[in-house]
Amino acid sequence: MNVVLDTNIYDVLRDNPKHRKLIRTLIASGLLTVIVTRTIIEELFQSPFGGIPDFFTTSYEPNTVSIAGIMKAGDRLGNGDVYRTHLGNSKKVKDALIADAATVYADYLVSEDDRLRKRMQNIGCQCKPLSFNEFFNVLEKSLNA
Repeated sequence: MNVVLDTNIYDVLRDNPKHRKLIRTLIASGLLTVIVTRTIIEELFQSPFGGIPDFFTTSYEPNTVSIAGIMKAGDRLGNGDVYRTHLGNSKKVKDALIADAATVYADYLVSEDDRLRKRMQNIGCQCKPLSFNEFFNVLEKSLNA
């Protein structure tokens, strides 16, 4: 299972060692890959973490939107359809970049941002948006399967 954790999930995990341990266990067993994108890394560097926390092993994947002014060296070429749909008339560019990348790389996008999850769900893609609690219900089922 591939998952993109929104930046706000790292804040929640900071105070949940039990959940960090579960993630580490699933990663070690090959059942889970936590993907970080360029946008998430940039947000984590601007956060009190000062980078990706060492809670567990992560896998880097580049952003997926090929639009002038947004794309940077090393990003993956993509048409940005999910980005544009998710962005709509808002100014939440980072959320739209995360949503676009999640649709390419992940089975789940985990966020405590209700707006991000709702817009992601309305796009109707393969990547399912989940809250923190919903995600850990999925993880516990995976561990017990």
